[in-house]
Amino acid sequence: MIARWHALVTWLLAEERGTSLALFRIALGLIVLADLGDMHHSGAMTLLWMPMESGGLRDPEGSGLLAMLIAPTAANIWAVYGAAMIAATGLTLGVLSRLCSAVVLLSFLWLVSLFPSATGGHDRLISNALFIFAFARSDVTLSLRCWLADRRWRSATCISGWPRRVLVFQLVLMYVTTGINKLGVVWWPMGDFLAIHYALLLPHWARADWWWIAWLSPLTKLATLTTLIWEATWWMVPLWLWLRRTEARGGRLRRWASVLNVRRLYVVVGLLMHTSLWLMMSLGPFSAITLAYYFLLYAPDEQPGGLGHPGEESTPLDRRVGAMLQRP
Repeated sequence: MIARWHALVTWLLAEERGTSLALFRIALGLIVLADLGDMHHSGAMTLLWMPMESGGLRDPEGSGLLAMLIAPTAANIWAVYGAAMIAATGLTLGVLSRLCSAVVLLSFLWLVSLFPSATGGHDRLISNALFIFAFARSDVTLSLRCWLADRRWRSATCISGWPRRVLVFQLVLMYVTTGINKLGVVWWPMGDFLAIHYALLLPHWARADWWWIAWLSPLTKLATLTTLIWEATWWMVPLWLWLRRTEARGGRLRRWASVLNVRRLYVVVGLLMHTSLWLMMSLGPFSAITLAYYFLLYAPDEQPGGLGHPGEESTPLDRRVGAMLQRP
């Protein structure tokens, strides 16, 4: 048991270059900026968050500790919104990224508390990432901080790999739980696999009137079955990553993993599915933030275009972790 715990801690704390985390940081910051900008541009911010005297639908009533500290007045709402925009810009550029992540997260939590019905699943993916980023060194490369320090945008500095690994677990957990909770009859043979057909025709989600999809019934049924299996079996991706990482141990499963690229299969299906959702349905930033997580599925030395300095090994913390576990 101690040996297994040692291996787990060593794996979580193993150092790697920050390229994958930096790419996700940039995508996350841009998504937050686009989301906040759309709220203001569409008028949803005024309607949902502002007091009635300022054009709101109703007087906001915040809840929780943040609401006790900050009154939901129009001036405060604009101040928090502005702080979130500035912090999101800093996060995107890569300067004071931990502080910026915390500011954006707290701003989001306070604004959402004013109108909880306005939130969605994508907000969980965003806020969970911001929480991890408040403790992660995500700006060591591909950042303004890196450029100010060395007059270069890229750095080979190693950081702890646990933030990337925890966020990969978040992605896998989201997919698997979503898949196994698809219990509606329209997802199964007795419901004729009509889930996606019906979803595309819901007026509050559809970007247009897709009446003609009735002619594509075999494709929507296949898409329904594929989505169900694909989501519920996403646990195969981390299993494949582990088999590849331990390839030297040998065995039938590892030989199978070296032949079939499971990660590529799931990523390609994900790209097709989320692109289709974005084109045909209005789901907010769900597709964008989910696809942004895909950067984390690839270790820094696997990133394209030489961003991750391929060919150079990451630095594990075996000695440090071993010493830590041996302390009385």
